[in-house]
Amino acid sequence: AAVRRFWGALCALLYPRGACCVACGALRTDDEAGLLCRECRKELDAPLPARCPGCGAAGWKTLCPDCSAKLPRDFLAGFVPYAYGGAAGRLVRRLKYDCVREAAEPLADAMSACLPEEPFDALVPAPLNRLRERERGFNQSQVLCEAIGRRTRLPVLDALERVRYTKTQTHLSAEEREKNVANVFRCRENVAGLRVILVDDVRTTGATAKSCVRTLRDAGAERVILLTATIAAHRASRAKG
Repeated sequence: AAVRRFWGALCALLYPRGACCVACGALRTDDEAGLLCRECRKELDAPLPARCPGCGAAGWKTLCPDCSAKLPRDFLAGFVPYAYGGAAGRLVRRLKYDCVREAAEPLADAMSACLPEEPFDALVPAPLNRLRERERGFNQSQVLCEAIGRRTRLPVLDALERVRYTKTQTHLSAEEREKNVANVFRCRENVAGLRVILVDDVRTTGATAKSCVRTLRDAGAERVILLTATIAAHRASRAKG
């Protein structure tokens, strides 16, 4: 982690803002913000189409009328602009592992744009294991929340914390992931009656998100939706079908 931070600081010194693409590292950037090269910007300009988070029907930024009538009130509605791959995947990795906080900015643009048109009270970052956060020096979900908050003017409420250590989810099955994060989180802020957006970088099986949502709902949150920068490629392709 220390080596990554040193390397990130060195790169920032040698190649200041605007000198290289925050996604792929190309030395020339072409977009107005000076963050991305032309190729990466082109990839990010083609996000996933808006779909009902209940049934997957195209053309809905929120639940379609059928799902609104049938699904339970605490259904986990998930919104995501990109599949995990290409420029979006590179941005997530640059943010998460290389400590390039500016990589959150292009992701936050798309995440803010795909939010449903309904009122919310706060953004809640998915909590990171304390040891891992100490190693990285930050929580990537918190950085995404702050970037989205600047666009939506929603406050960031750091409401969740992990109460025990869990092993990495990377190589676990869906069932193992569910067990791994069961009863892991605690709500440390008053969320009673609030409508909140849970923010994370990647959605794979949704096990962590569901555990977070249960914790927020048990603490009295009125509504919780999930907003992630990317979704695992196999889940994205399934949603298209």
